[in-house]
Amino acid sequence: MDCIDKFKAMQDCFRAHPDIYGAELEDDEEGELGQGEGEGEAITAAGAASPRDGQGGGLESAAAAVEDAAAPVIDDAKAKLSSAKEEIKDTVAAVKEKVQERASSAKAEIDETASTARRSVQQEAGEVSESEELVPKAAHDARDANQQVNEKTKESKSRA
Repeated sequence: MDCIDKFKAMQDCFRAHPDIYGAELEDDEEGELGQGEGEGEAITAAGAASPRDGQGGGLESAAAAVEDAAAPVIDDAKAKLSSAKEEIKDTVAAVKEKVQERASSAKAEIDETASTARRSVQQEAGEVSESEELVPKAAHDARDANQQVNEKTKESKSRA
């Protein structure tokens, strides 16, 4: 992995300049005894990041070295992220276009089916006037009920 190589390069830099990073190296070597390789590296990184024995200047240069080493990795990650965003945008646009095409096709198919069904009903039932299509079923039921009431009223008047 790229990060591990750069981290090891930073450790080598610490070892190459013991006059600047001597205190950190001594602390790190004590921490690494009896520990796994990954744990020792974590202690080394922690030691480099914490100020000790008044060597703030050494730590500032170490921080600058780490920032310099991390800059290409960060730039690469940003480039990959930007590329991934563009791929996602393109994919979303393609999917959206396919969905719109399928929706239009489905709508056309539904319209055609409805039109065919309408023609079939008209052929079976004959011509239906527009006014009959617009009158709801409940209105027909009300007319029947009104006729029944009128007939009962006439019958009761004729008996009286």
